[in-house]
Amino acid sequence: MAPRESIPRTATAAAAAAEELVNVARAEAGCSPLTFSPALSAAAGAHSKDMAVDGYFSSTGRDGSTPGSRSAGAGVTGVSAENIARGPADPQALMNEWMARPGARANLLDCGNHTSGLGAYFDDVGFWWTEDFAA
Repeated sequence: MAPRESIPRTATAAAAAAEELVNVARAEAGCSPLTFSPALSAAAGAHSKDMAVDGYFSSTGRDGSTPGSRSAGAGVTGVSAENIARGPADPQALMNEWMARPGARANLLDCGNHTSGLGAYFDDVGFWWTEDFAA
């Protein structure tokens, strides 16, 4: 396992690469690119970490939080959807997984969404991913 101090940089780099792939897929579908929000990305990353540390996999936090309440706590409103995944360390594998899941694919390719935050957390399972979308 990588030294703890290198994990945030690794997760941040992986999330940035995944963000690029999201916008490639959106362009291919005729959607405008998403603007990535640092605040929304921080909230998404915190949810990924929470899932990993607390050992659950859900868009609803152990504390009952939702994508909307977590993002509002970060100062972002209007969140309409969330995609989560665990395991794929390769951003392309993540995109393949999300594009194969009808609900996740619909969230990615919803041309009504204009803002996104994508966060990852790394542990011994691999990457835990969260992406939140807002109009």
